[in-house]
Amino acid sequence: MKVVIPINDRGELEVHFGRASKFLILEVVDLSSIKGLACSERISRIIDTLKDCDMLICKSIGGKMLEYITNAGVKVVSCDEDELCELICKLITDNFQPREVTACAGRGRQTSTE
Repeated sequence: MKVVIPINDRGELEVHFGRASKFLILEVVDLSSIKGLACSERISRIIDTLKDCDMLICKSIGGKMLEYITNAGVKVVSCDEDELCELICKLITDNFQPREVTACAGRGRQTSTE
């Protein structure tokens, strides 16, 4: 599902569509159907879904998946925000401060990039 939301420069919902200075476009892609697939097929479908995106913002990511997504031309960054609404507000008001992503060793454990 793809949703368009008219917003103003302050990141608020614009009351009148014609006055909107920006449009927030969200697309929700359900990948629950890939659960039973082999690992390589799941990875292939995820990469295929993300390849048209400019940026992936995540809290943590495995080293191999980071490599696959980066090789697909998608910039991968991390964020300090824990709440989706806060992250979206910062994105649409140009206040988002991306951090360099650190690959995790598995099950959320961070690895050193040094």
